[in-house]
Amino acid sequence: MSDGSLEAALGGFLLARASVLVFVTDRGGTVQQANGYAEALCGRELTGCNLSEVIIDFSGSFSLETALNEEAPRMWSVTTVSGLPQTFTFHFLDQGSRVVSIGEHNHRDSNLLEEQLVQLNQEVSNTNRELQKKTAELGRLNEMKNRLIGVAAHDLRNPIGAIHSLSEHLHQDATTPRNDEELEILSAIHDSSGFMLALIDDLLSVATLESGEMRLKRETTELNQIVATSVKLHRPAADRKSVALEAKHNATFTAVSLDRMKIQQVLNNLISNAVKFSQPESAVVVTVAGDDNNAVVSVEDQGPGIPEADLGKLFKPFSRTSVTATDGESSTGLGLFIVKRVVEAHRGTIWVETEPGRGSAFRFSLPLSEPVV
Repeated sequence: MSDGSLEAALGGFLLARASVLVFVTDRGGTVQQANGYAEALCGRELTGCNLSEVIIDFSGSFSLETALNEEAPRMWSVTTVSGLPQTFTFHFLDQGSRVVSIGEHNHRDSNLLEEQLVQLNQEVSNTNRELQKKTAELGRLNEMKNRLIGVAAHDLRNPIGAIHSLSEHLHQDATTPRNDEELEILSAIHDSSGFMLALIDDLLSVATLESGEMRLKRETTELNQIVATSVKLHRPAADRKSVALEAKHNATFTAVSLDRMKIQQVLNNLISNAVKFSQPESAVVVTVAGDDNNAVVSVEDQGPGIPEADLGKLFKPFSRTSVTATDGESSTGLGLFIVKRVVEAHRGTIWVETEPGRGSAFRFSLPLSEPVV
């Protein structure tokens, strides 16, 4: 085979079959010929386009004249048919009126990149396994924590409840006169034990919620009746603060599927909070309304409202806003967290509408029919 035949064979191979990029352009970069691999990779015919449309220079605009003046080969990316860039090492051969541009895969760089990717994949897999182990361990510890809280709170509830009841009995029904200091001590015992009893009840509720063991005992219930019961229960506390507490039944729902005790707990928390943050001679109104799909219960007060900066603290455990109770009443910081979880367990929604200085309205909705789960 003559040298001419060999060169022709090599040229034919490069243009038709080789897995390298070959572009023959004029001095301005216009492509006069491109090999089959280049056109297959780019997904279009390249004759007539400019090489700058094919080669991507992330540091600036590609210049063929600048590339010819560089002695060492350089890595550039090429826009492929998939839309993703692919990197090649380019050589530029000056042929007078024409320029031959050849782009080849740098196998050393490719192998290094592959090794790095394999190593990264192993590190990600190891990290993922560690996270799974830590997640399982945290789940186990959280379950243990909930069990311990539940046991401790349950065991403490009876003796503290007894102290609370006995202090109230001694304060109200004692037959012998007591001096002011004794009455103050009994009052302090009664108030402290009452707060502890409320905290224990909330901790028991949280432990149940966190363990996922809360089960709703749904029954078809008259929602207005539950509201009336809660209002009646809290009226003595409201009367002591000269707060008008009333219920407004704008609608009657006869087919609300809910857990009576759990919704009673929600109402007790919301009404208690409303009274707690209300000034004397103000009002708290509990309203039942809704539409064809949902019943909506609103507890509105005329208290100080909640600053916007504190809204993110609502419904989170042990979070307290900057607003203080008007008569120094204490709070466990768990009530609204429990309320939200109970409402959501009923497939309902709870939200607050408030304006500083104008009061707050806590509203929750309940579907009128039990959702299919």
